[in-house]
Amino acid sequence: MATLKGRYGRLSIILHWITLALLIGVYACIELREMYPRELHVTLATIGYVLIGLHGAAALFHHYVQRDNTLTRMKLSRRDP
Repeated sequence: MATLKGRYGRLSIILHWITLALLIGVYACIELREMYPRELHVTLATIGYVLIGLHGAAALFHHYVQRDNTLTRMKLSRRDP
C-alpha cells in the first residue's frame, strides 16, 4: 500500500474507493429497488456525476498543470497491422 500512496497519492486512492462504493450502492439500488427510496437513487447519481467531474478535472490538471504523461498513458493507441 505504501507504493500505491507514493505513486497515486492519497486523494486518488480515496476517490477510487468512493467510486467503488458508489457502484456497489447503485447495484444495490437496482437489485433491491423495493427497499430503497427514489431519493437515494437520485443522490447516488448526483454523487456519481460529481466524481466523474472530479476525475476529468484531475486528468486536465495532470495534463496542463503538472505536464506529466498521464493522459498519454491513458490514450488508446491504434496499431497498424
